[in-house]
Formats: sequence, C-alpha cells, structure tokens
Amino acid sequence: MNTAGRMKGLLGLGVASAYALAAALPAWSGAAGGRPGELFNYGSGARPIAMGGAFTAVAKDASSVYYNPAGLGMLSRPNVQLMRSELFGGAYYDYAGYAGNVKGLPAGWGAEFIRLGTGLVEGRDANNNRTSSFDYTETAFAAAGGMKGVFFPRLSVGAAFKFLDRRLANSADRHFAVDLGAQYGSLMRGRLDLGLSVANAFSVAGGDTSDRLPLLLKAGAAYKIIEGVMLAAEVNNDGEFRVGSEYAAPIGSARLGFEGSAVSFGLGTVFMKSYSLDVAVTRHPVLGMSNKVSLGYQFGRAGGAGKTGETGRPELMARDYQALALKELGERKYSAALDSMEKAMALDQTITDGKWGGKFRRLAAVVEKLNFKYDAGRRKLFAGAGEQSALAQTSLTAYMEDQNLKSALYAHAAAGTDMKEPVFEEFLNVMSGLTGIPVRSDEVLSRAALVREKTRKTDVNFKTRKFDLAAKECEEIILLDENNSLAWTRLGSAYFAVGDLSRARTAYDRALAIDPENGSLAEFMRARGWK
Repeated sequence: MNTAGRMKGLLGLGVASAYALAAALPAWSGAAGGRPGELFNYGSGARPIAMGGAFTAVAKDASSVYYNPAGLGMLSRPNVQLMRSELFGGAYYDYAGYAGNVKGLPAGWGAEFIRLGTGLVEGRDANNNRTSSFDYTETAFAAAGGMKGVFFPRLSVGAAFKFLDRRLANSADRHFAVDLGAQYGSLMRGRLDLGLSVANAFSVAGGDTSDRLPLLLKAGAAYKIIEGVMLAAEVNNDGEFRVGSEYAAPIGSARLGFEGSAVSFGLGTVFMKSYSLDVAVTRHPVLGMSNKVSLGYQFGRAGGAGKTGETGRPELMARDYQALALKELGERKYSAALDSMEKAMALDQTITDGKWGGKFRRLAAVVEKLNFKYDAGRRKLFAGAGEQSALAQTSLTAYMEDQNLKSALYAHAAAGTDMKEPVFEEFLNVMSGLTGIPVRSDEVLSRAALVREKTRKTDVNFKTRKFDLAAKECEEIILLDENNSLAWTRLGSAYFAVGDLSRARTAYDRALAIDPENGSLAEFMRARGWK
C-alpha cells in the first residue's frame, strides 16, 4: 500500500475509533472523558456513582482502592464488590474489588480489576469502504493499602499501585501509576470527614504512547447533617466539582449526585444480612441515560436492611486501645495512656461522645500542664512505685472521673507526703486550677496527717455546734479513707443533729458494717428502731 493509501486507512481507523470511544464513555464522565486513564474515573460501585462520584472522603470499603486508598485504614470488615455496566453503543464496563483487614492493626489492603470494552467495531476507510473489524479495550489492575493513626490518631493514609493496558486494533500501550490518599476524621462529634487523593502521583508509560496518566488532585468532605443523612462534595485540579447525598433508612438508602451537567441517582439495600445491592442511573445531557448495578458482600456478621450493625474492625481496635489505655493508667504512664485514648476515639466516634471523651479531655489538660509528653524525668517520677506517686495517681484518676473534691484532697496529700519534691507541689497547683478548689496551705500534709487534721476540725465544729461544717469535714475524711468508722459515725451524728434522719441512718449503718463491735452505736440504733 502506498503512503496515501496508508494515510487514508489510518484516517478511517481513527474515525471509527473516535466513535467507539465516545460510545464507551459513562454518562457522568463529563468533558474530561478523553484523558488517558479516564478508566480510573468512571466509578466503582453503584453507590458512589449514584452520589456523583463525590467519594474521596466517604470511601471506607473495597471502593477505597479506586477512590482513596486511605479509606482502607477504616475498613470495618472484609468485603467484595462487583459491578456490571452496559454503556452506549454496546460497550461494557466491569469492576471487581476486594478489601481485607490487617490483623492486629487499624489497617487494610485491597485489590481491584477493571475492564472496559467496546465489542467489535466495523472499520471504514476515508471513502467509507468497509475494512477489517477491530475492538478497543482497557484492562486495569490495582493493589492498595491504608492505615489509620500513622502520624496523627485521626489521620488515615494510603497508597495504590495501578497497571493499565489499552488496546486498539494492533496498537497497545501500558501505564503504571501510584495513587496517594489521606482521610482525616471524624470531626465535629462524628459528623465531618475530610479526604484528599493524589491520583497518578507517579506515572510511567510504555508501548505505543509516551503520554503518562495525568496528575489528578481531589479534595473532598462528607458531612452528616442528621442521623442517616449525609452530604458529600469534592473538587479536583481540573476545576470539576462533584456533590452527592445519601439518605439511609432501615429498609434501604436513596442517593442523588451531580457532576457538572450530569445527574445521577440510585437506591441500595442490604439483604440476607451480608449482601448489598445498589443501582445507579446516570443521565448525561448529550449521551443520555445509562444504568449501573453492583453487588456487594461483607464477610462476617452484619446488621439490618439499610446498614451494617455488628461491631467492625475499627470498633474492635478501639476497644483494644481502650484496654491499653486503662493498663497504662494503672502503670502511671499518663502520656502513653493519652495517646492510646486518642487512637481509640479516632477509630470509634461513640467513645468521644461518651464518658471517655470527658476523661480524655481532663487527662489531656493534666498531661499538657505538667509537660509529661516532653519531660521524661517527670514521667519517671510520677510512674514511680512510692506512696507520693500513688497518691498523685488517685488524684488524677478522680479528676478524670469528674470527682473534683477527691482529686483536690489527694493532690494535697501527694504534695504533703514529701515536701522535697517540688514537682508534686506544682501538681497540687495544677489540680487546684483544674478543679477550681483553692489550695489549703494548712492541709498540705501526708494522707494520715490530713485525716488527723480533719478529725480535729470535726471535733471543733461539733463543740461550736457547726454541724454542717462537721459533716463536710467527715465527708472529706471518708474520701481519703472510706473505711474510717469514726468518720462515718460522726457524719451520722452531724446529719442527725440537723434533722436529716435518712442520711444519718445510712451513715450509721456504714459505720456498723465497718466496725460491728461498736456497741454504743448499735444500742443507739436499736433505741431508735433502726436495728
């Protein structure tokens, strides 16, 4: 064939190829459909497609390999996803993805297979004469991993390694690329998650092309407006803006999304406890309508129709971190315990919303004010086996439990045990500021001496008939020594003197439980008909 003939043949092949590729574009791919590697932007799963592809901050399952590998760090349990999409002009798009957990870590890994094809297309030359038929295919493989808490407890990071093979008639090219991703959250009491993805951060090309996969930077956010209602949005460096919404109910979920001038919507449900079925319909102003159906399966037990309900891997890991934090608190490793608590809350938002959230904030205040994180000497001193560090531990634990008075009393006792350790005096001042209870200079004593001093004050208050103050001193003695029978007896007497008979009887009962040989108290209670 002469040069002119070859040019005419190539022109005819190019015209037919353009038709085939146009037919293969999914309805929501928009104006960017001609870029190399656009296969990686078509979508994986009907759920994200129905949400307009705004999934950078949402992905936390097998689709994370596709949208943001950092989501694998928050993988609830192993799962698989399959999708089949019939496109325009007989083209098809198949996707299969799997994600699994990494044992013992808040981490996950995943892999995916994608194939786009047009089927056979009849070739025509420049004169519209029939030539040999050909097809166009794109085949991609990817593997990814992600982990939470690498640099910060709420930060997940991940990476994906991709391979793309493209074939058109006798021409072929290959692309290798690396995606990087990050997710941060949850914030605002579990309502807000942030996501960042750098697709094709590193890319090489081979075969019949030198065009590498283009860098694509995506930043997104997902916000739970109310329980079951989520709004997601993202923007990329090409100026494309995507927004999606989802309403999750017990019977299933409804979704709506926009990407440029394309509109998408869909439904999803969970059945037989572990299976999910999702449908997406996309409408493009030029290319028209197309449908996507995906099927998912979660390994392990799952919950009701609209959403999974059993404890997943992040929640289980959070419990492990909670247990570790308790162990570290028991060992007086306060800075380490704070880190473990923060990791637990990053993995399970319900911990932040519960009582542990308050404990974390109180412990964080003490750790910061005493500079435990950066002062190894102080950490060692407070982790010691002596009485002083034990009293400080009780004070700090009481403060974490929101028992401010007990915390202040034990802080006084810790400072008064050994006045040669000025850091415990600083601890007393810190706890005074945090609890709002002023330092009582005459009560900076050892625990035993402090009990004796308060017993003396109780006697003085009884003699001056200040029964309310006597009761207060007795209550503080009991906080320092809950098995002090004399303090319980005198507390009962103070309540009795002011006419609070119910509390008086309770205090007397406790005194007799500690010291059953207290005959005079037993006789008094029998005379009152209380025993």
